[in-house]
Amino acid sequence: MIAAAHRKTGNVAFEERTDCFAIKTMGVGFKLRIKCAQLVARIFLEYRLPTFASEVERSRTAEGSMQLDRWCQEKRLETAFARDTREHKRFCDHTSMLEIVQIERCNAKGPGHEGVFWHAASCGLWQLETGIHLKRDALKLEFRISFWQSFGSAAILCILIMEKAPSPGSPKLDLILINPSNRVQIYQKLGDELVAVEPPIWAGFIADYVRRQGYSVKILDAEALELNAVAAAKAVAEEKPLLAGVIVFGHQPSASTQNMAGASSVCTELKKIAPQIPIVIAGGHVSALPERTLHEEKVDYVCEGEGIYTIHKLLEALKKEKNSQLEGVPGLWYRKNGEIHSTAKATVMADLDKEIPTTAWDLLPMHLYRAHNWHCFDDIQHRQPYAAIYTSLGCPFKCTFCCINAPFGKPSIRYRSPDTMIAEIAVLVEKYGVKNIKIADEMFVLNIPHVEGICDRIIERGYDLNIWAYARVDTVKEGILPKMKKAGFNWLALGIESGSKFVRDGANKRFTGDDIRNVVRSIQSAGIRVIGNYIFGLPDDNVQTMQETLDMAIDLNCEFANFYSAMAYPGSPLYTMAVKEALPLPRTWSGFSQHAKDALPLPTKHIPAAEVLKFRDRAFQIYFTNARYLDYVDQTFGSDTVDHLRKMTKHRLERDLVTS
Repeated sequence: MIAAAHRKTGNVAFEERTDCFAIKTMGVGFKLRIKCAQLVARIFLEYRLPTFASEVERSRTAEGSMQLDRWCQEKRLETAFARDTREHKRFCDHTSMLEIVQIERCNAKGPGHEGVFWHAASCGLWQLETGIHLKRDALKLEFRISFWQSFGSAAILCILIMEKAPSPGSPKLDLILINPSNRVQIYQKLGDELVAVEPPIWAGFIADYVRRQGYSVKILDAEALELNAVAAAKAVAEEKPLLAGVIVFGHQPSASTQNMAGASSVCTELKKIAPQIPIVIAGGHVSALPERTLHEEKVDYVCEGEGIYTIHKLLEALKKEKNSQLEGVPGLWYRKNGEIHSTAKATVMADLDKEIPTTAWDLLPMHLYRAHNWHCFDDIQHRQPYAAIYTSLGCPFKCTFCCINAPFGKPSIRYRSPDTMIAEIAVLVEKYGVKNIKIADEMFVLNIPHVEGICDRIIERGYDLNIWAYARVDTVKEGILPKMKKAGFNWLALGIESGSKFVRDGANKRFTGDDIRNVVRSIQSAGIRVIGNYIFGLPDDNVQTMQETLDMAIDLNCEFANFYSAMAYPGSPLYTMAVKEALPLPRTWSGFSQHAKDALPLPTKHIPAAEVLKFRDRAFQIYFTNARYLDYVDQTFGSDTVDHLRKMTKHRLERDLVTS
């Protein structure tokens, strides 16, 4: 099973929160509730069918259902084991929900192992062990709880062991989608706590689409599970899928290329461990460089385009006979007789409501995702639960530094309807308890009727949300802002880019300094916070214009700021220019990350890359240690957020390119 690959301390890793302890691995579906001073062994089972097409919620009246509370009552498990122990009662009151998420393989035990065993030792240890054996779907479950209390402190160890014994008629897994892990290499120490842990939305789209076509599918989010390439490859090999798909779409345009380092590693390790499993890779980066990707990576197939239709048709071909029907798979690059071939490009999805009505959230470890630190400045201790969603795909603009349209072929934008979006938001809120939401659209605040439709539906539902989204200086309309705030939009990210109009014009950002200031203030006047995004090292930049950008950032004093150095991301006009002019590019894919040790931005017409990167890192420290900014944060969010920012600025990035 996939989860067998995850290890931290021993068999489990505890995550302590104010309302629960969660053992952090991949399993989902079983929950243990502890109420007051009683242990109520009540487990809710969500068991996925072999086709993984739906979840079965077993109820009291459903024929053949497993009614565990009745079983628990028969076994007299509802036992008051801490009647008079004040520490125990305090702990149980405080820990109203434990989520048991550790799944491992176990040796099948015979029916003779069934039973309940209680014992109490003088050390204060209470232990319950039981084996439950269900004939239905050949599911075997072992459930073991240990509770101990010592010196006024308490701890819980929960181990859930589940094994689905294969039967002769059990179908083979058709597809496993992998979200590769590379956080440490990309973000250095910032990846530990500060950055977001994002759900792999495109993997969720592909999984949902393929599942609706009748194929079985799983997702391995190695990033969220903190699995290295070897562990992820072993987990995939154990599943023995017909096809493994490595999905390298990013949650911002730059993230696809920087994630290629992790993708490359997991492909290499999987080919070492299980060379018989065919690998397909998809994403923004590989769409920009499909032939190069097939040359360089240990993969069998490359998707050019969105990947959804390509992966579906590839599965269809592999089901029939390996490589027999590949010419009919759209958007595919592959080898035949040692030569590289490609098929006609796949069409982009025209009806997003029909093709991607939702994301396969049920296949993701939802308890592990967390928001960006700034997203939760109002409540910095509660960055989970968290999710990101797309309400549209693509962007109609042509910014020189952006590669967002690489999978789509040209600048364009397509929408998912407000009704589709409120249905997905309802699932996130009502099933997964999500409050913090990112709108991942490259340009959300553009089509005002679309924005209004989503806001109206959120307001009608009365959801209490904390949302952030992207906007452009020249697309924000003042009249929509109060409604956005009422719907829960607390942050808007603006691409300001440069303090120099000359530099902005060269990047196809044609608005004035007054436009920028007026829009920032109008957003803030509506009670919405602003993240100002700035880029150092655009082609026309010099030291003076970069200083103008930093001066503008300090003057605007937005609630948060992102400082980037210009990178030639594959699929962007800057990349085309850099290749044409033979400018130095990173030797590794991680070098395209803003925060990596080996980061290598573009030189400008006037200054070298090292000077650009050094200026960017210095600007970050100047902005976030500025007394005026910290005073504003203290007044707006409180001293806890100021303390958080001070800790953040203590993280100094190591740079190969910059000498101190």
